[in-house]
Amino acid sequence: RYSSLNYLSLIPFDKLKIDKSYIDRVVKHKTDQIIVEHIISLSKNLGIETVAEGIEIIDQYRLLNALGCDYGQGYLLQRPMAEDAIIHYM
Repeated sequence: RYSSLNYLSLIPFDKLKIDKSYIDRVVKHKTDQIIVEHIISLSKNLGIETVAEGIEIIDQYRLLNALGCDYGQGYLLQRPMAEDAIIHYM
């Protein structure tokens, strides 16, 4: 999966998803933490909400929360569910 920053100005959208490959390493690798921090900052400055995918451990969740990430997806937050289970869950 590749994308160009050029799309940020060409395509109107309101959420930007942060790839799981960054989230996997965000706690232990300073470079990935800096990249994620700047993705969140850039998004906020453009009025775009951020969604981090692949949150699997509490340290990832805490760091992303501290960095101001708006939303998260991942096994830490909720495992995938069948449609009927989602309806009951809601």
